[in-house]
Amino acid sequence: MTKGVLFIASVLMVLVLPNWLRNDQSSSQLVRNTYVSYVDISAIPASKTKITIAFDLGGVLLGIDTKKALDQMGSLNILKYMTQHKVSPISVKEELLKKVYEIFNTIQPGGNSCEAQDPYGNRMPAIMCDWQAGRKSNAELIAMVFHHIKQHPEWFTSSIEKELVESVIRKMFVPQLLASTITLIPEGLEYVKQCKKRGHTLMVLSNWDVESFELVKKKFPELFNLFDGVIVSGDTKQIKPEPAAYAFLVERIIKYDETVVFVDDQKENCQAASACGLKGIHYVPAPGFLGIGTKPNFEAVETYVSYYMRKCGSKKM
Repeated sequence: MTKGVLFIASVLMVLVLPNWLRNDQSSSQLVRNTYVSYVDISAIPASKTKITIAFDLGGVLLGIDTKKALDQMGSLNILKYMTQHKVSPISVKEELLKKVYEIFNTIQPGGNSCEAQDPYGNRMPAIMCDWQAGRKSNAELIAMVFHHIKQHPEWFTSSIEKELVESVIRKMFVPQLLASTITLIPEGLEYVKQCKKRGHTLMVLSNWDVESFELVKKKFPELFNLFDGVIVSGDTKQIKPEPAAYAFLVERIIKYDETVVFVDDQKENCQAASACGLKGIHYVPAPGFLGIGTKPNFEAVETYVSYYMRKCGSKKM
């Protein structure tokens, strides 16, 4: 998931298994590495089970402390914004994000060329793509965006809108603020532990800037110590769903004749992975009790992993 907007993505769709998920490797064109990966493929041996599982982070294994994020923005400020702008509680996130994107696209017009989207299906602004691909640092982006905001007070219809938009932008681009609201999903940790115990090779493939990722990695060693390799866009300079972002995982298919499963909460990233020869699983939490809220759904992920193990003749542990 796009990490810059993770803290406002609290409601997700129900899990679906589209037809393209069950693609055969033979019917997919393998996209070979088009750049020198920062991960040394020879350093990670073949999987004992002939299965490698790569996980996205945001929306799959990591969540957001919504209360903390809202507290940082100021509950009274949000209430004031809702009153002045006649915005309903369920529309606050959408309206603020819309304003942030409007500003980003004004500063750097043209959109992005890689079709990257946020969790709501909106095309990510080029500024955010540059950030997640490591082409611009957090400090550079903060300075650039706030310089333009200072020069254009007419972009805002009220002082409270300006204050909240600036708060959202800081939470995107200030690593300490972003990392402070990230939480570990316990069920996700337990599932990764199960996969590790079974002997699968485990990877991370995530769109994330290097600075805040390092803080999150240190925050949750119990999770990241389970992985055999970690690939983040800020290091590789490639963001999902660009084919090159999956290059290292595709190399494992070529080198070891493995089945590589990729779990992501955004459909377009799974589709791109499947087009490269991986087995994409579109993960979204299941509906909560009586349809209220959501709950983790790693049982569904395990169903698909078991399916691929049987289909590919992998031994069970």
